[in-house]
Amino acid sequence: MSEELERCPVCQSDRYLNPNMKFLVNPECYHKMCESCVARIFTLGPAPCPICGRQLRRNKFRAQTFSDVHIEKEVDTRRRLAKIFNRLEEDFDNLEAYNDYLEEVEMTTFNLIQGVDIEKTERKVKAYESVNKSAITVNNLKEAAELAEAQEIERLQRQAREEQAKIAQEALVQEQMEKEERAAELLSAMTSGADVDKVKDEIMKNSRKRIEAQKREAEEVMNRSMKQIRAQRKDRLQALKQEALTPFSPLQGWGTKTDLYEVQEDYDDPFLTNLKRDKAFTGGGGKIVDIYERALFEAFASLSTATTRASA
Repeated sequence: MSEELERCPVCQSDRYLNPNMKFLVNPECYHKMCESCVARIFTLGPAPCPICGRQLRRNKFRAQTFSDVHIEKEVDTRRRLAKIFNRLEEDFDNLEAYNDYLEEVEMTTFNLIQGVDIEKTERKVKAYESVNKSAITVNNLKEAAELAEAQEIERLQRQAREEQAKIAQEALVQEQMEKEERAAELLSAMTSGADVDKVKDEIMKNSRKRIEAQKREAEEVMNRSMKQIRAQRKDRLQALKQEALTPFSPLQGWGTKTDLYEVQEDYDDPFLTNLKRDKAFTGGGGKIVDIYERALFEAFASLSTATTRASA
């Protein structure tokens, strides 16, 4: 099995004779061949794969990331479909609908990986991508924004850790210097006949002050970093709230008013006389004005649409 993996299926060369041989795969069919065969077969342009006959291009060949071609294919397939089927749980009315969506995506992924109804499944993926193109773009942008935010937070946290490490290193150097100074002060106190205990207390008092100052400095660094992170999250939440407060427009901003007609409160229409007095109609919330609006809307429909004359 290992000899087959180390041998080119096209020219039958192996690593025993050519230790520097590199293998490449094409995502179109995932058939592996050596770099020399790729250069020899596909230099002049697209050519059929020597193994399966599928038309391949040289610029699509790349080195394998995983030793197992099946894993390589699965990872590429899942990465491609993840950019298309990128709906989130909040995009659905309930959890059951979201789970059904995930199950459908997994079935599509399984078919493409295992080679089940490839053409039908690809048509299904393209149809979904065509219908949901705008939503896919929005979700991809949202995911990119969240990734950028996470990277910025990670950068701030790393910067805070580096500053803390720098403070700790400086504290060690300062502590070593103070240790030497304390030893010199004690020695001087002992030789001069001064009160050694008093000198020790003074040294310990200064040491405690130094430690407290270092703690405050480290806390200030962390608080500053966390304040920046909270500010970024607050800005993001504010943007999301502002987006949520945007009024929903079923007509995409188009108004329902028109200059072609004006609806009156009442019309002399014998066909609607009995309906005006019908308690079943009025009791159920029916309004005669709604019928007037619909009749006028249908009567004037398309009259304001601009048309172009086809040239002969």
